Amino acid sequence: MSDFEHDDLLFAAAADYRADTTPLIKPQGVVAAHQTVRHRKRVRTAAVAASVVTATLIGGAAYASLTGTPQRDPQPAASSTAVPVFPSPDDPSPSSSSSHAPTTVRLDAHALAEATIDLPVRKVGAQDCPSGPTKFHGGKAGAITEIKDVTGVDLDGDGTAEAAVLISCRPGEGGLGQVLGLRRTPSGGWTTLGVVAQVESGEGHGEHLASVTQVDSSKPGEVRVLVGDYETTYTDTSGGPIGLSQWRVYGWNGTAFAQTGGSPTFAFDRATAAVEVKVSPLGFGAAAGSRRKADLTVRLEMPSVPETDKPIRVLVSLPDGFVIDHQGCEQRDNWMLCDAGLLSPGAYTLFMQVSIPSGWSLDQVRESLGYSRVYVRVGDQEYGRYEMTATFS
Repeated sequence: MSDFEHDDLLFAAAADYRADTTPLIKPQGVVAAHQTVRHRKRVRTAAVAASVVTATLIGGAAYASLTGTPQRDPQPAASSTAVPVFPSPDDPSPSSSSSHAPTTVRLDAHALAEATIDLPVRKVGAQDCPSGPTKFHGGKAGAITEIKDVTGVDLDGDGTAEAAVLISCRPGEGGLGQVLGLRRTPSGGWTTLGVVAQVESGEGHGEHLASVTQVDSSKPGEVRVLVGDYETTYTDTSGGPIGLSQWRVYGWNGTAFAQTGGSPTFAFDRATAAVEVKVSPLGFGAAAGSRRKADLTVRLEMPSVPETDKPIRVLVSLPDGFVIDHQGCEQRDNWMLCDAGLLSPGAYTLFMQVSIPSGWSLDQVRESLGYSRVYVRVGDQEYGRYEMTATFS
């Protein structure tokens, strides 16, 4: 899957997630408070106009074409048209000489719609979401629990296909995703191997999984799960794809599921590559007509050879009333995204011109910039976020 196709997938996933959480239900209780805080709408950021910004890359990778959200699959995704494959309870056990070629029958995507599944207690939502043996009808168990996705994959290397299933429970504003590994029983039922990944408790910019929204597999022994940090739960994305989404890969080790691929954290490990980031102050000149203008420069310096060749990207988002003139960087809603190519020794400088209404005071500008940042991403991880300051001359 190309970076462009992957970015489209993530934008689509974000759109699906927002559509699912748009009916902002006012919940009750502790989970309600957790969900309400997690899904609060953040400050909107500026309309972006197309004009003139020059981006140059000196002595490193050549300037690359721009893409959307800075994430990349650890491996190609399976075809979206694939049908889950499960063993038939009537089929004989596979021969030891079958080279682990699964003896399976194909079931439709609703294979678990009427299943009874032993649901583990959730890390978040345990008081509202069901646990223990739970009967599903039409893919749902009660009013707030639903099977969202299922994929067939040989999880334990026995030559037959198990199931990885995404189950969402929505006690508040947003769904709490939990991915389980299931094994088919001889009687045609299902037994739970364990939890692959699930939404975890936490607030702010931590390493907990705040969203679990997709599951698939592209080869035996691996389950790929789309997870996201705290900011992927925001319903207002006008300020840019600030949340980090990652495809993480998990495998069964005989007793539990553990991560085997993909980024291990949302924060980039700076020990693997040093990047010096310099963001210039916004020095606004005298008003010219209805606008005041200022130049913004973002400079990245990479003095050493990094241990990774992941792409490095810069995301700039500004408040309402600000306008950015730029060229070559992707614009969407109120933000712009610039691709600096692969992380490599050298320097990358991004120049842009920002304007504000001439009637604004300096205090008003500084207050508006309070929630705005320059975000630097390496692959699907965040290197850092940097404040913007302003002066008047």
